[in-house]
Amino acid sequence: MKIRNLLFVWTLALAWFPAIAQEQTPVFTLDSVLNTWFSGDNGMMRFGDHTLAFAPPAPFNGGVKVADKDGNLLMAAEFFPDYQITHQVFARARIKNAADHTLTEPGLYQIVFFVNNTPVTRMPVMLRQTGAGDDPFNPVKTFAYDGFWRTFAYLTFDEFNEETTVEVNFWVGGLDLADPQKGEMFIIELIHDGNVIAHTPRTLGHIAPGHFEWQKLTLRQPHEKGKEVNAPMFALKDWVANDGLYELRFRRQNDGKMIRSLDFKVADGAIQQHPRSALDYEPRVDFIVPRVQKRGGNNFEMLEAIWIEDRKIEE
Repeated sequence: MKIRNLLFVWTLALAWFPAIAQEQTPVFTLDSVLNTWFSGDNGMMRFGDHTLAFAPPAPFNGGVKVADKDGNLLMAAEFFPDYQITHQVFARARIKNAADHTLTEPGLYQIVFFVNNTPVTRMPVMLRQTGAGDDPFNPVKTFAYDGFWRTFAYLTFDEFNEETTVEVNFWVGGLDLADPQKGEMFIIELIHDGNVIAHTPRTLGHIAPGHFEWQKLTLRQPHEKGKEVNAPMFALKDWVANDGLYELRFRRQNDGKMIRSLDFKVADGAIQQHPRSALDYEPRVDFIVPRVQKRGGNNFEMLEAIWIEDRKIEE
């Protein structure tokens, strides 16, 4: 099953969820959901802290559930009722006790986050079997989680030498490798009107075996191999110089195979936000908060983010 079709199948399976009509209801950020701990080999998932937008005042009544594609409940956990709201609307919800579950049957599953017993955020995941366990010296079946890590990425912004730069944030993992046990390099190319107008240095970008891991890279002006050090930055002004459709293409360096194709649009000199990030987007459980938590450091800080996806965009 293609990953881009997961949400459609999953939506049909979740018809029993009640509708959410209230505006600015709480929602968990997509980056914190994608950063849930998933095992790289044995099918275990473990929930911890997750970022909540439009957080209601404490005490917080929230939880998470895991179900199969037919809605059969497999696991449920609750968050602690105490938390502190920061940046006006955000909070970091902490899961109670050890909240983990191991899946052993390949297939489509549902992760649903609740507030006041109402579903507010959902994400499908696909469990794939990667090893049959037929080696007599290592008779263990192995698994890998698949899903939105391969169809979503987001853009954040920074300042460098008095220029605004664009950071491409994404996830790569063992399912992107030709040999799931052997890491390799990849390159990101920015395509406009059929031409490569920017790309990452060939010395950066490594795919490691195991579950999908977050990475962040910036693009440079096109340059030859070995000239990475002197390649000028492809700044925000370059990203938005021309309106139109753009594609971020991820390719393995060893064999040139494309492992991602993420699309976005530039209009009126600005990168357009994903339609699921509109505040009035429905169904609300699929709303994507256009903010992400800043990585690194000791402070809880939220950043503006533009989400992009593997999807067909028309002029």
